[in-house]
Amino acid sequence: MSPEIARKVVTLFQKTGPVEKVNEALTPQEVRLLKLLSEAYSYQGAAERLNISVNTVRDYIRSIYEKLHVHSKSEAVNQSSSQPDHLTASSLSAFQTKNTHKRAMPLGPLPQYARCS
Repeated sequence: MSPEIARKVVTLFQKTGPVEKVNEALTPQEVRLLKLLSEAYSYQGAAERLNISVNTVRDYIRSIYEKLHVHSKSEAVNQSSSQPDHLTASSLSAFQTKNTHKRAMPLGPLPQYARCS
């Protein structure tokens, strides 16, 4: 790259500044999935616990990564614990109230076979 082009690129970046993060809250189901992943569940174990397919778990993971601006499961768990505004209790309770007739289950003690070793 020529020095002239390099100056133009640097000037452009200085003018535009850093990218602003959009603060999208996670859905209640994404919060539940992230909680299970933080408890060392595999995708398969989390899918069984949430009564969804592994492919749905993967879709949720993509959405979580995008919303939290992360690239790995450990980053997502760390980011969510450091930014509780993504994990709103009201959205979780609204989800549980609205979907109690479907698949919503309280997160309590689980059988050992569902956890990752």
